Amino acid sequence: MGTVGLFVASICFGIAAVRTRRALGAGASTVSAWKPVVLGVLAVGLFFAAGEEISWGQRIFGVDTPESVRAENAQGELNVHNLWAVNGALDTIFQFFWAGLFVAVPLAAALWRPAREVLGRYLPVAPPVIAGFLILNYLLAQTGERVFDDEDLYTSKYPLVHSITELKEAGVGIVLGIAAFLVLRRTSDEPLLGRPPDRGEREPVEARPERGPIRVGRRAAGRR
Repeated sequence: MGTVGLFVASICFGIAAVRTRRALGAGASTVSAWKPVVLGVLAVGLFFAAGEEISWGQRIFGVDTPESVRAENAQGELNVHNLWAVNGALDTIFQFFWAGLFVAVPLAAALWRPAREVLGRYLPVAPPVIAGFLILNYLLAQTGERVFDDEDLYTSKYPLVHSITELKEAGVGIVLGIAAFLVLRRTSDEPLLGRPPDRGEREPVEARPERGPIRVGRRAAGRR
């Protein structure tokens, strides 16, 4: 499920990049020209992450791992993030990535309006509830790893801590897919073309032409 979420996120960010680029071409002024580039990089990066999670379809298509690659891979698979040379490094980078873009950015945008306006020009800003789900997923995983990594409390032929790690990664992928979908729903061509007035602001009222002097008829003058 985590892989599906990453693929969904990649597709949604790709569509959002195209929509934002079209809006800029139509004269959008509320976003930076860098935003579609950022969205495009996110689409490519998350597609790579999804492909890595399934070892680029190795098990799906029944592809054997060459012996030269098997010797350099911690799990003997056709992927990059399990290579001995970078084993663990890419996972750490990915954690910093989602913690920054999907936890720190949404919270900063929700708590400080100037930050929301600046960040929204360059980055996709997910709803703050996404940050809450990611924090909860991380805390549950950390708790589970501490409990089941203690041999005095739990022993198994296949350490359950590995399953907890896989569940944590699946949770992150699902939440990122939801976040990207919500960002895509917010991204449309029309709102980017101009900012509507706030509810507290009143739209300017056209000035009415001044009336000339009132003329009094003879009959009305005679009655006086």
